[in-house]
Amino acid sequence: MLHFIDEPILYVNNLAYLKMQEYVKQSDKEIGWLGSVERFGKDYLIKDVYLFDQEVNATTCEITEEGLSQFALELMQHPNGAEIWNTIALWGHSHVNMGVTPSRQDNTQLNFFLKNMEEGFFIRLIQNKKGDVDIKIVDLDRNIIIDDIQQKVVMQNDEITKINELNKQIEELEKQIAKIKKCPDMLIKEVKEDIKAKVKAKVYTYPWSRQTTNPSQRAQQDREYLNKAYNYGYGNWYNDWDDAYDDYWDNKDDDTIIIPHQKSLTDYQRAQEVFDELNMEETFEVMLYIESGYDYKDIMSSEMLNKVKGVEDLFEELVEDYVNQDKSLKDAYKKYCKEVAL
Repeated sequence: MLHFIDEPILYVNNLAYLKMQEYVKQSDKEIGWLGSVERFGKDYLIKDVYLFDQEVNATTCEITEEGLSQFALELMQHPNGAEIWNTIALWGHSHVNMGVTPSRQDNTQLNFFLKNMEEGFFIRLIQNKKGDVDIKIVDLDRNIIIDDIQQKVVMQNDEITKINELNKQIEELEKQIAKIKKCPDMLIKEVKEDIKAKVKAKVYTYPWSRQTTNPSQRAQQDREYLNKAYNYGYGNWYNDWDDAYDDYWDNKDDDTIIIPHQKSLTDYQRAQEVFDELNMEETFEVMLYIESGYDYKDIMSSEMLNKVKGVEDLFEELVEDYVNQDKSLKDAYKKYCKEVAL
């Protein structure tokens, strides 16, 4: 009585393994092949595989005595044909795109190989295009049947040596590439010193006295100054730039870089009007568009678009000042962004 075990390992020479992969890959039929195998202790080694003349279809692979005889005759034409024939102990075939569970025909074919055997062993191997493999070994000498055996690819010494050499070359090339891509330390130092010497940050100020750092107070000062300018009769919010800001320009610190604002009081009033029309959620939405680099004008009405045209920078600053004026508004804006992201 045969016993079932799963301890041994089935080794496969690399060349034989590659040939079997290509047999399956290159055919859409249940192509079959034979293989020469040697046993080493409890393990087995597939040395090579051979294709033979056969008639197949998409779902069956059948080998006859006539087909084996023809294969044997062809094999004997080789110098070591007899030696190879005496080690033929593998029948492999493809299941194409189907699973690798043996069919009734597969079991019948295996019995065909076993019927005249009194000693030795025989292996059936089934493979598909997905790479699934089913292996069954019947070893008459050891009186065992082996299912689900582990398969390992074995490479020749020259193949291993070549792979190791190529891996070393790849490693060296990767080092050279990394070295080329890395910016030299001297260049980094030179660029840092160049930036430090030549790049200065501009300090932007408004042409009215907006000296406080508190955004809400700054906005209040802006409104007060606008009202003052209007009440003192500077025409339609703005009449004479020099007269309106003489005090500011006369009293400014000499070491402060002043960038004159190129917008009139009317421009600022227009931006303020648009800003005042927004509720908190709408202000947050505009802020999110600004931070994300999108055009917030896509969400504005045509009336608001007309008002904000030409004063977008003033309007955006009002929005940013509002959101950043205290911790509670910052937290509310962060919560809004998270909800929008959901």
